[in-house]
Amino acid sequence: MFPFRFLAGVGAALLCVASPAFAAPETAKRSHDFADSIGVNIHVHYTDTVYFSRWNDLILPKLQSLGVSHVRDGAVDTTLPEYYARFNQLGQNGIGTTFIFAPNFPLSKLATFTNQVGNLEAFEGPNEYDTAGDANWVNVLRAYQQNLYGTVKGNPALASKPVIGPSLVYNPQSWDALGSLSSWMDFGATHSYPLGEFPSSNLDGTIFPREAKLSGSKPLWSTETGYNNALNAPANEGHKPVSEAIAAVYMPRLYLEHFNRGIRRSFGYELIDLFPDSPRTEREHNFGLLRNDGSEKPAFVALKNLIALTKNPGSSFTPGTLDYSLGGQTANVHRTLLQKSDGTFLLALWLEKSSWNTTIRAPITIPSQNVTVNFVTPIFRATRFVPNDGMAGTPLTLTNNALSVAVGEKVVLLELQTQAPVTTGLRALRCAANGKFVCADNAGTSPLIANRNSVGDWEKFDVQLMWANTYSIKALANNKFVCADNAGTSPLVANRTGVGDWEKFDIIPVGNNLFALKSYANGKYVSARGGTLPLLANATAIGDWEKFGFLDPYAPVSTQSASGGAS
Repeated sequence: MFPFRFLAGVGAALLCVASPAFAAPETAKRSHDFADSIGVNIHVHYTDTVYFSRWNDLILPKLQSLGVSHVRDGAVDTTLPEYYARFNQLGQNGIGTTFIFAPNFPLSKLATFTNQVGNLEAFEGPNEYDTAGDANWVNVLRAYQQNLYGTVKGNPALASKPVIGPSLVYNPQSWDALGSLSSWMDFGATHSYPLGEFPSSNLDGTIFPREAKLSGSKPLWSTETGYNNALNAPANEGHKPVSEAIAAVYMPRLYLEHFNRGIRRSFGYELIDLFPDSPRTEREHNFGLLRNDGSEKPAFVALKNLIALTKNPGSSFTPGTLDYSLGGQTANVHRTLLQKSDGTFLLALWLEKSSWNTTIRAPITIPSQNVTVNFVTPIFRATRFVPNDGMAGTPLTLTNNALSVAVGEKVVLLELQTQAPVTTGLRALRCAANGKFVCADNAGTSPLIANRNSVGDWEKFDVQLMWANTYSIKALANNKFVCADNAGTSPLVANRTGVGDWEKFDIIPVGNNLFALKSYANGKYVSARGGTLPLLANATAIGDWEKFGFLDPYAPVSTQSASGGAS
């Protein structure tokens, strides 16, 4: 679906899918790994489209709003300065690009091209070259993929970048004709379009067996997938359209189904409708998450919310296990279990059924099913989110450590906290890494430091809830609030008489009755920095030096566990 064009005028195994009687401890996947698997196709080099004419006022802002960190586009050997400048802009905004290399791209220019675009994160082989009209396409494609792989891996400056295999289209004979190229790729490429059906309809029976002929046992990237909204396209259109509303139901599930099957990255096709098409008759003009005028389709909103709810950058940690079971009406209920670095679990549930009749192009009513989620792991708090409907969460009531949940065609995301929030009032903070207590040294005139073996007045702090997980911390040593001074660039010190943003901290459960403190001043975690330096909000991830126990200052230390909680 990525028709390659030239610039005008210029030179796995199935995972996490519920059975009707699922009941087992399950190891979560990192929440951010799922969010990071989501990408979208763009066309910077299409100079006759809004991708080119409205880059600054529409395309770049919408990519930022969507929250994706990955895009896919074609590599073009051009002198057009905007082409290179815009990919550099993406890189400056934390968005990397997978570039598609066609046989007409000279591989002698690969290193120069990589330096010019500034944000290349993967090399992909030719796109759907079996439809290029080249009678010798098999030999050309095999030779080019081998040369692409050899050029990348033979250059020390490029060798660490992944090389993705070529993609083919829906002629079953193409895979047999091309044969295996698994030795010349790090990942296989698939164009896993569901063709208007529900997201997983053709993955296991058609797409995976087909792609194995080309990529062998190499893991897959889905470099194109999605739905078109050309509802008035000809009746014999093989790429069957769905309504905007149904695409919004299907798209979050599509990314989850891919992730469950080990597809490392999936690029939706595409960000915006290429051209205006009010009659909705042209398939290629109606694949966007955005309409051609830039207005957001429901699928854009659903994905934006799903990414925001699961994104957890800087989260290098080993996910834990949730012991639970599903009961009740579990037929066709699929699931994905994720975990954030603060220990919070996210359990996504949905009905993997067809919501659209592709023959008459009309929705199918899918009644919700009552599912009981029974937990063995103690759950302190549960909140329900539906990304299609917004970012607001609904608190759920746990009865005997179980939840009753209505599961339907839209993804339901259950946020599960297994650790109670920090106890407010007078507390002593103990660093998890060295077991030392945090002290407001010299009666609070010196910065906080984790170097005390016992608790006196200088080691006592009044912790008070402001809202949600946000707290103020007041030192008993001088009755002043702890401040991440100079917007967090200076060590923590208890020297404020009132509470502003520098005096606010998110106190986040991280398991084992330990907590991380994230400063409102700069969004970074407070670190004890080896116990020899004052506390400073400078960490972007949570390690042992960023974990603290909040203990009863009057209880004997021997009765409180080393992890921070009362024994």
